[in-house]
Amino acid sequence: MKKLLLIFFLFPIFGFSQDDCGTIPTQQQIDYLNQTRNARKNWNQSKSPLLIPIQNHVVRETDSTGGLTIVDISFVMNTLNTYYINSNIQFYECASINYINNSTYFDFDQSQEAAIRAANDVTNVINIYYFNSITSSSGSSLCGYTSFPPGPDRVMMKNSCAINGSTIVHELGHYLSLYHTHGPTNTGTTTELVNGSNCSSAGDDLCDTPADPNLSGLVSACQYTGTALDANGQSYVPDPTNIMSYSQKVCRTFLSAGQYNRANYSAINDRGYLSCPIPAPPLASFSILNLSSCSGNISFNDESLYNPNYWNWNFGDGTYSNLQNPSHTYLNDGTYDVSLFVSNGLGQDSIFQSGIVTVNLMPPPIAYNDTSYVSPAIFTLSSATNDVNWYTDTLAILPIASGSSFITPLLSNTTTYYVREFADTSVYGGPLDNTIGSGGYYNNDRHLFLDCYTPSTLISTDVYAGTAQAITFELRDNNSQVLADTTITVQVGLNILYLDFDVPVMNNLELGMNTGNSDLYRNSTGSVYPYTIGNIASITGHNSPNSVPYHYFFYNLRMKENCISDFAEATAVFMLPTLVDNIVESNFSIYPNPATNLINISANESIDLIDIYDIKGSLIFTKSYQKKSTSIDVSDFAKGVYTIKIVSMKNSIVQQLIIE
Repeated sequence: MKKLLLIFFLFPIFGFSQDDCGTIPTQQQIDYLNQTRNARKNWNQSKSPLLIPIQNHVVRETDSTGGLTIVDISFVMNTLNTYYINSNIQFYECASINYINNSTYFDFDQSQEAAIRAANDVTNVINIYYFNSITSSSGSSLCGYTSFPPGPDRVMMKNSCAINGSTIVHELGHYLSLYHTHGPTNTGTTTELVNGSNCSSAGDDLCDTPADPNLSGLVSACQYTGTALDANGQSYVPDPTNIMSYSQKVCRTFLSAGQYNRANYSAINDRGYLSCPIPAPPLASFSILNLSSCSGNISFNDESLYNPNYWNWNFGDGTYSNLQNPSHTYLNDGTYDVSLFVSNGLGQDSIFQSGIVTVNLMPPPIAYNDTSYVSPAIFTLSSATNDVNWYTDTLAILPIASGSSFITPLLSNTTTYYVREFADTSVYGGPLDNTIGSGGYYNNDRHLFLDCYTPSTLISTDVYAGTAQAITFELRDNNSQVLADTTITVQVGLNILYLDFDVPVMNNLELGMNTGNSDLYRNSTGSVYPYTIGNIASITGHNSPNSVPYHYFFYNLRMKENCISDFAEATAVFMLPTLVDNIVESNFSIYPNPATNLINISANESIDLIDIYDIKGSLIFTKSYQKKSTSIDVSDFAKGVYTIKIVSMKNSIVQQLIIE
């Protein structure tokens, strides 16, 4: 019976201990949180993982006895990360545990805080202290306490509360700007109404947590037992499972999506300065935002931890780079392994990713020569595809023509031209239109930020204009230097801007205008950054000091990767008239040319022979005639360029024939 009684009395201590939470925001902290309320409300949780450093300080007796164990600290870290992964937050130990062997602090009094922190705090990390007990300045027993933003980076924890599975999560919630579900004060009934009409400005300022009258002493077996009414006379229906409540600690297992979103905001905007200053060997990590490419250009981003100062990339094609964030061009099709080796003065690390990059280069186009048996002559060179550009040499920057055929100038010598194919790999990104939220027409100078991962072209974008006027639109680099611009006269309403801007590989490019008097539409709500544009680029934000949901001017961006093939040759060839006995002026007629099904041939004299040769000079058709006109069925001929030879008793002619 004594054993049963012992268990009975121990269970409340470790399962239901209700030592107070000592975290109460100052008026300065409440004012700060009120000033940033709209930004927190409109925040859209960042998708990027956030790594937050912690320094654990375990207080023991002077003889090194007592205090939490390494296993206990591991449990604390795992508990924090189990919950806050939903905020895209992961905590890590900045350094090994700092043991404070001093019986003076083992049973801690709040009056001792300044002394222990002065001797042990690490700058710009979360300092968590663990004590056998904590007594407040008023003499009450505390489970733990911390500070709301912008307060100091410390959390004070009673050992048993640190490992009860909820209180450490609760206190870190306060550190990341989460109120108790009943609100910022611990006295009186909340002003939040049950119907939710003031949920964004009363209680905990969150609308996905129900109004909470303060659950202290009002929860039994994890059920609310209170009978309080709100100002409208409605009964409260609080959530005793919410970690930020004053429910029994064993019941607290839940945080809402709104709470996770707010913690994410606070980690980035209130506590974004946190970093681990203690030297450590690097931990290798990298990302690739454009995992496939038709141009072969791939951008790599180092995400290694703990400040490496040397990088060695192996791109898997026999090439290497020592740049931190290189861009590499693959020359051949294939799937490639990539590895990164990093080091600093304290050590080294590496990471290998198999088959992570895929390259599908465009092959050179099929090009056709043209021939002439007389000089000088004009030639028609052709390609099997229409999406090609023609060049005088392989070093030329600008093409001399586009399209499937190219008519040369008058030539006297055999001349080679060069042709390469380009692909329309266009993709769209950004808000589709301006219906994503509320907004209006705006005149101040604003721009969007773009990250581009592969050489690309910004083909077009949509804007909505309130005034018909000429506006110069600009693409600028991350130093605000203009890379490309064009002046377009917009009309009232929707306008599709055809920009044709070449976009380099770069972060924080600026898409804007050279004037602030644009009267273009912008949204003040509804945006969710980043907006991806295929695997080419991302819209990451804007330059306004206003909250993130703003979106300025540019919608439905169309971009394409600059996918260009290698060069193919097409030659204008002068040939000796070995196939022709006598080439003279004659009245031969060949039509239509180009042809698809039939060609019609006529002459002023009787035709003796018709020969047709393909582009390689092979005879593919021959027939004798004794008449002045005839038709030939060419529907079975492959599309391309041919040579036709017509012979009469007195004359002959060689001419180009095009089959479409």
